[in-house]
Amino acid sequence: MEFLSGVSVWQVWLALALLILVGDLVFFGGALSFGGGILPILAGGALGAVVAALLGVGFVGQLVGVAAGMAVAAALFLWLSRFWGRRAEHNAPVDHRITGKTHRVIEYNGQLGVRLLGDFFPVESQQAGYLVRAGDEVVVVEFQGIRAVVCKAETGPETTAHSPQ
Repeated sequence: MEFLSGVSVWQVWLALALLILVGDLVFFGGALSFGGGILPILAGGALGAVVAALLGVGFVGQLVGVAAGMAVAAALFLWLSRFWGRRAEHNAPVDHRITGKTHRVIEYNGQLGVRLLGDFFPVESQQAGYLVRAGDEVVVVEFQGIRAVVCKAETGPETTAHSPQ
């Protein structure tokens, strides 16, 4: 292997780390894409081996550097994914076609709910003591998962927008 005679061990580890990161970008679109983050963690391990090789330790020490680099990279990756991947602090976006308007409760497949924008949402009452019945006029307050949390509507001409059945 004459072509590697002038290459240091740390350079090989660095080339491996760069190759892994470029592969992650090319094939998976980057660290926070659907690639799952394993490739950046592996690259972190290779960078840990670079540090160990620069310190002059042997192969076993470089493997310890790989483990330490992967641990640091995993912690950093988890922190970054939580920071960038935060969910919105609010429920479903406010839609002028839904909020502030009354909707009629219907029964569909044995469940009570409202049909909003063509989709059926089971209802849950926000008001204590209010039992939702088919035919009631309600206003959607928020969504909890797929359930529409509703309260009894005060009927008036400005708020009437019955859902199609």
